[in-house]
Amino acid sequence: MSNIGRASEKVMFLDSSDAVVNTHDAESAYLKSGLNYARHWDVVGDIFSTGNDGGYHIGVGAYRHGERANIGFFDGHAGRMHKTEMWVLTGNPETSDNAIMRRLWKLPR
Repeated sequence: MSNIGRASEKVMFLDSSDAVVNTHDAESAYLKSGLNYARHWDVVGDIFSTGNDGGYHIGVGAYRHGERANIGFFDGHAGRMHKTEMWVLTGNPETSDNAIMRRLWKLPR
């Protein structure tokens, strides 16, 4: 973990509908990410399902606490963040290359 820069800002764990949250690293899958609340949480809420709406709602972030998720960071501290802070739906929706998304989710390779 010493290789993780700004570990106090990188999300390691969060409330979810499954053991793993599907973050889809590929830019083309940005809108399909399990963190995309507009596609998942706002549609079905806290339901573990393949979705009767034709969507796939397994491995998604769960914003159960006033539209916030409990999260654990790589440095060991915990906190809560609003869904709009966890996943940013501004700019080009086909890429996750924006400052907020990089700060929270991008880890060194």
